[in-house]
Amino acid sequence: MAKDITLNVYAGHIWFLFFHTKGEWEPQQSFIWGIELNNPIVTPFVNFEYEYAYYPSLYVEGGLKRNFDITDCIRVIPSVSVSGMGRGFKTSFFPESDCEYSHGIEALFARLRGEWDCLAHTTLFIQATYCSILDPDIRDAIDNAEGSTYKKDYALVEVGITFNF
Repeated sequence: MAKDITLNVYAGHIWFLFFHTKGEWEPQQSFIWGIELNNPIVTPFVNFEYEYAYYPSLYVEGGLKRNFDITDCIRVIPSVSVSGMGRGFKTSFFPESDCEYSHGIEALFARLRGEWDCLAHTTLFIQATYCSILDPDIRDAIDNAEGSTYKKDYALVEVGITFNF
């Protein structure tokens, strides 16, 4: 491609714990595939994530991000994206009543990620994420769920490590 434009294709495996709607921590595992068009202005991306350990489901996210290099090994990456979720994924996080008729774009994400390339193939990261549920069916189901701990808008912080080969 052009001098400052590259196509990045990646695959990986994710293991994490999430706080299930039943009030318990649950392990989850997923495969992720993605593609991004790196360029000096803004990087469009799309990720496909297949969660298989708890409720098998496909999750798709697409958006824009921008890398800001602080040093040769430290960078900050703001991003914004929207997502669509399969039935199993929604069953994990939202009231059961919304899962049968809710389709399409379901959430908006705004993220700020910091990365440190601490070794040649190892990166440590911290990421703050704000999520807003966009789908009106899911928002209504959350409003109507009695004694619910479901959230329509929330923020979270993630810390992790990636290995790049």
